[in-house]
Amino acid sequence: MFYYVIVLTTAQLCAVGSLVCFISETEHGVGRHNRDLPKDQMVIIKHWVFWPNIFVTLGISFVKISVACFLVRVVP
Repeated sequence: MFYYVIVLTTAQLCAVGSLVCFISETEHGVGRHNRDLPKDQMVIIKHWVFWPNIFVTLGISFVKISVACFLVRVVP
């Protein structure tokens, strides 16, 4: 069990997911003024802005869990 958590943390799956979301955000208009974007484009941007928060939260959680698992192994 301990190894799977550590592998998930080191594999950086959450970091890759966040990177994909950041790239898609910029392709859809993040960084431009709101008045320059049509309303339907703003809806798409809001969807892409939501997902990195989930990935970052999961990534931080995996790091904390892997540190806890390591400490459980070191200190019985």
